[in-house]
Amino acid sequence: MRRENSTAVRRSAAPRPPTLRSRVTNGKSLFVKGGDGRGPWARRLRDVVEAHLSDLGGLDNVSEAERSIVRRAAVLTVELERLEAKFAIGKGSDNDLDLYQRTAGNLRRLLESIGLDRRPREVQTLEQYVGANYGEGTEESTGERQEIDSASSLAPAVETPMPGPPSLTEGPPSTGGPS
Repeated sequence: MRRENSTAVRRSAAPRPPTLRSRVTNGKSLFVKGGDGRGPWARRLRDVVEAHLSDLGGLDNVSEAERSIVRRAAVLTVELERLEAKFAIGKGSDNDLDLYQRTAGNLRRLLESIGLDRRPREVQTLEQYVGANYGEGTEESTGERQEIDSASSLAPAVETPMPGPPSLTEGPPSTGGPS
């Protein structure tokens, strides 16, 4: 039996305004505390998060839990890239290799939990886009288009002769000067 006055019912009925939510929740900040989001690590993190969310069909197509998993996967991805850079310049150690392997395994599990397949985004056709953004057209233009279509479909096909090379019986074209 569900109570109508429970906290779950009250919370879902009245969402909090953006001014009462965290900057991270509103998308204004990348971190709750610390870091201004302008460094290379933070920029790469933001890029990876956006790429994963795009693969899942866009921000409006994912749940909050999926968003959380994507964020954790993005952090692991950026850290793996940092370790790869250490290996590339020959400064990686055996401990780094062990950390890399464990992190890669955790990343794989996170990505499997949200699905490794790209989800297609709903895309509008050109006609749907024009109709939604510019209206269906005026009555005059659609009526005019119908008249042209019906006139061209009802008219008998008339073949006009194509101009060809001049016949040999005709003389050379006149230049208008003395001959």
